[in-house]
Amino acid sequence: MRISIRSTYGVTDVCEATTRDMEAARDAGYEALELCVMGGDTPRGWADAMGAADIEHLLAEGQRTGVPITSLSSDWVWGYTKDGRAMSDWDEGVAGLRKDAELARHLGAGYILCHFGTSNGTWDEGKDILRRAGDAAAENGVLFGFEASLFRRSNLGEFDDLLRMLDELDHPAVGAYDHCHYPRMGRPAHEQVEQIGSRLYGYHSSLLTPETTDYATLFETLAAVGYQGDWVFEIEWKHAAEQCALMRELLTASD
Repeated sequence: MRISIRSTYGVTDVCEATTRDMEAARDAGYEALELCVMGGDTPRGWADAMGAADIEHLLAEGQRTGVPITSLSSDWVWGYTKDGRAMSDWDEGVAGLRKDAELARHLGAGYILCHFGTSNGTWDEGKDILRRAGDAAAENGVLFGFEASLFRRSNLGEFDDLLRMLDELDHPAVGAYDHCHYPRMGRPAHEQVEQIGSRLYGYHSSLLTPETTDYATLFETLAAVGYQGDWVFEIEWKHAAEQCALMRELLTASD
């Protein structure tokens, strides 16, 4: 399991910023980068303007630094839904998720974090968005993982309800992207991973909490469900080196 870190951009020169973060991640001990796609004047912002030369630059820099982009996060959805966009009005959003799937394929990233932002709607409307996004993902050989902790914002339910929607959808390219928030909310990390099972397509981490999280059991459970993705830190850069070092200590102790 590679140790990754998330980059969030509100910049105009994403190639320069990503190169800088790849170098910082390498120096802090990381093996991969999650590229967060933020919007702007258009739903996907700078990503809509990326061309072949930009893709080649990011691929080359990932190889040079040893920190490739292995996952994306479709966080432009926050801006897309900020005015209370209904799930019935998501055609442009689905098109954006399709573009993210294409971008992931070009970058060699295997999976993408997705969510509904602040959109509300019916159960069937939400499921249809994920079905269409999943079709786009499957066409591009990538996976969408719905961030489990954000499902509640859609007013369609909680963690168990997301899993029920995934069961009903039964789409091979759509699963869950989990994040340990215990004990503030949710269940212990390994219990949630066990529930998600083989549908776990991504895993986020805040600052590590050995005092409340049984990491040895969590790592065992990730292996047991066949998790193939990275451990992606969603933290401030000032904590990057110390958290990567602690993660390696926890992995070594669990062997």
